[in-house]
Amino acid sequence: SWGAVLKCRQLEGKFPDIIKAGTTDNKEKSVFNKRESVGSSSTMLDINSIMKASQSIAGEVRYNELLKKLLHITIENGGAGRGCLILHHNKELFLEAEGISGKGDVTIYSSEKIKGSKHVPESFVMYSWRSGELLAFKNIQEQEQFNSDPYILENKTVSAMCVPISAHGRLNGLLYLEN
Repeated sequence: SWGAVLKCRQLEGKFPDIIKAGTTDNKEKSVFNKRESVGSSSTMLDINSIMKASQSIAGEVRYNELLKKLLHITIENGGAGRGCLILHHNKELFLEAEGISGKGDVTIYSSEKIKGSKHVPESFVMYSWRSGELLAFKNIQEQEQFNSDPYILENKTVSAMCVPISAHGRLNGLLYLEN
């Protein structure tokens, strides 16, 4: 079990008047102990069966494996030679994963800080982060504000793109792609 049942029971305890399961004798009953069916008689779905199935599926999801697959697909579909996932934690940006086109291998990092990193052009990444703008250049070496970045000079980066990642109106990270 991946902990969803425990979390739901905690929520049931914390918000008993919101999460109620009606019964004929008006006693509150746990959502997970209740056996209900949804739908017409020909297409009845048992809620307990749905919960068990979703827990089994979620239990199989491995964050690192999912991250590797998603980054690999993004690099391939974006036509990039290399890509990095950068996430924001505790007021700092961290390199979480790096992948190279043509190789199925994606390196997962233990939250390596972007500041001083040798894996991405810090000036380019930080500009995209601060501005919240998608940056894309066919030849980044022609861009005066980025062409002196140590990473760009050392790796002779030509094209580069940095895409802000946001959810619920909040910037959470960046996707960096290059050739």
